[in-house]
Amino acid sequence: MPPRSTNSNGEFIYCGAPVLSLHEDSVWLRGKFDPVVKTVRYIQSLRSERKTDTYRNGTPEERALYGLVPQSISHEGYSDVPRHSYWDDFFILRGLKDAAAIAGILGEKGP
Repeated sequence: MPPRSTNSNGEFIYCGAPVLSLHEDSVWLRGKFDPVVKTVRYIQSLRSERKTDTYRNGTPEERALYGLVPQSISHEGYSDVPRHSYWDDFFILRGLKDAAAIAGILGEKGP
């Protein structure tokens, strides 16, 4: 699998929430809901790579990574080799939180 950036998925979702709060533009937000849902599903697929028995029951180092996103090249300082970054996990969590808020604002069950 080619190297990938993982933090941008959460950042994408995060960017929609301030637009709504600044402009109260639920029509604009509704138009972005399908891409948000697709992004959440992709985030879930990334996290599933680290939600296996290996990470649930493995070494302490493996267990510490359970449920987090895999290594990436999301930081310019280490784009030569994929590495784990809590920066990625921060934006993933922030994006998931904002996706839930967007779904609530739009009266959707959830992404």
